Amino acid sequence: MDKPLYVLDIDENEEIVGVDAVGLVEQPAIERAWMAFSKVKTHFEVVDEVKQILAGALMVADLPIFRRDEATNREYYVTFPAKTIFKIVERLKKSNLKLKFNLDHNPKNEVQAFLMNDFIIDSKMGVATPRGHKELPDGSWFGFVKIVDRKQFDDIKSGKTGFSVEGYFNEIKIGDIEEEKIQNQINKIQMKKDKSK
Repeated sequence: MDKPLYVLDIDENEEIVGVDAVGLVEQPAIERAWMAFSKVKTHFEVVDEVKQILAGALMVADLPIFRRDEATNREYYVTFPAKTIFKIVERLKKSNLKLKFNLDHNPKNEVQAFLMNDFIIDSKMGVATPRGHKELPDGSWFGFVKIVDRKQFDDIKSGKTGFSVEGYFNEIKIGDIEEEKIQNQINKIQMKKDKSK
């Protein structure tokens, strides 16, 4: 069965667009409305137990993400192209906006955390997926996140597995796409990651 595929983008001239928070979730993902992404196979890892640092993909370029609008029961796919991810990160850096962190996309469950380091994977510039992590396609956004509170860190590492961005995006429909093609794209990205293990 075919489902529509939308490219998510931001307009740099609009004030309320882009990523504004990252959820620490059990099943990570990575609605022109506010969107949160989950149930996508991108996971973080504890890279420093003492310093309380997690690392992983914040956004994976060109990964199709299944969406279901609960209000209308509409099913579709969205994807973040590398150029959109670049614009999102560029906007964050230029504006000096601070990402907020929460549990399961609930702003009332704020996590005391901040980005220690983040970058866009770019093989031409020699910026690769960090050693020990599954290889990501060029254009993906990778981050090291410091969890400030020890109790929160212990709770997160035992109950959450990944980062999941949330924000406001513009949807651009690029057509209907067969689920088989979507699955092939997901498998292609997953195979690339598995080869790097």
